[in-house]
Amino acid sequence: MRLILLLIPLLIMADDLSQINKDIQNTQKQKQDIDREKRNLNLKLNTLGQNIISNVNQVKQLDSEIKNLAKNIESNKDQNKKQEERLKAMQDKLVELNLKREKKSEELSMLILRYMTFSRVLDDEMAMDMNDVMSRESFKVLKQQTTLNINEIEKQKKKITSDMDSIAKSISEINKMINTQETRAKNLQDMIERQNSLVENMRSEVKVYNQRLRDIDNQRKEMDKLLSALNISKKNKQDEIRRQKEQERLAKQQAERLEKLEKERLAKLEEEKKRAQAQKEAAQKKAMQEAEKIAKTDSKKAQEFLGKQNKTIEQEYNARISASEAKSAISDFENLRRVDSVYQKPETARYTGKRTLSPLDSYIIDQAFGDYIDPAYKIKIFNNGVVLKSKKSDAQVYSIMDGKVIYAQEMPGLKKVVVIEHANSMHSIYSMLDKIAPTLKPGFVVKQGYVIGRIADKLNLEIVQAGKHINPTEVIARR
Repeated sequence: MRLILLLIPLLIMADDLSQINKDIQNTQKQKQDIDREKRNLNLKLNTLGQNIISNVNQVKQLDSEIKNLAKNIESNKDQNKKQEERLKAMQDKLVELNLKREKKSEELSMLILRYMTFSRVLDDEMAMDMNDVMSRESFKVLKQQTTLNINEIEKQKKKITSDMDSIAKSISEINKMINTQETRAKNLQDMIERQNSLVENMRSEVKVYNQRLRDIDNQRKEMDKLLSALNISKKNKQDEIRRQKEQERLAKQQAERLEKLEKERLAKLEEEKKRAQAQKEAAQKKAMQEAEKIAKTDSKKAQEFLGKQNKTIEQEYNARISASEAKSAISDFENLRRVDSVYQKPETARYTGKRTLSPLDSYIIDQAFGDYIDPAYKIKIFNNGVVLKSKKSDAQVYSIMDGKVIYAQEMPGLKKVVVIEHANSMHSIYSMLDKIAPTLKPGFVVKQGYVIGRIADKLNLEIVQAGKHINPTEVIARR
């Protein structure tokens, strides 16, 4: 029974250690996923940063181009204004030339008219003097000069018209250029607004990613803490399993040594009996020989002598056997004491928290926590828990505090067993249950006072925290 009790925590801790290993693997996987997400986020942030820098540079370039365009537009407008002023001056000049031409044309017409009148008069009179001839020549010269003036005015008009056409064309081209530049400037301004909007959106994404990175860093820190705690828990469980195995080995060693000592004792006792029997038979043979000598002279006396000798021999034989058995018992007691010297007390801890709920409504302590002498092996054993005897039959068994079920099934020698994991690396172990609540499965979360099963008579309760045994009577409320 004791070996089974030692084996139960081992099985439970093995399952617990397996779960811890699974938790470690899951935590490491989550940590790897977090690291992968962090790398992706950093890559995205780097890409966003480069894009933001690129877009900001583009905005600067566009802004510089807009400024240059503005200068060019202003310069073209100034140039256009000058061209328009020049065109206006030419238009005024053209008007002036037209007036001048009209005046010259009128003068020419008047000269021609006067010349024609003068010529008719001369023709009528049929006599011309020198003055007349000179007057006629003067008219010709004046006409020729006026005609030349008119032709010169026409040439100036043509040139001015040509220049005006060139200026008008230049003004038109400059206006087109200004319109193109203004359209380009507007498009550039629209591009700047889009780039600024894009940069703002990317900066918003950067804020989101940075917040996510902070969250990831916090998660990673929590994962590191959890992984560290799990590794510590794993080490504690491994140490506890080693201690339990060592305790099991020592108990087995004790049982084997006791068995060997008992065999040796019985063998020695049997050997002593054989020696006593041989001595008895030798004494009886000697007494028979003496009786035969006496019988030659007195047969009756010989029979009396033989009877007394046999009685004495039997008493000595019985006394020797009794002495051998007593010596063997004393030797066995000394050996038991030597066997008891291999006893090792497991690690224990004091409970400092608040008292919790009792697992039974009413009970008496049938076996206390700590040392006791095993009735079968007569050796000192450490009881890891307490045995509570219920004051009523078919009693309900309650969870002493909130926790998660990690074991709930029948186990040979201990009836049904339930193990609940609580906060602060504490576990409560309920064995010798006659019934387990049908809702109890590994992973099921229970609250304090939840009915986990029933007992007909006794409940064995153990409490372990971080691999150390705690006296349950320090934890549960007194009843």
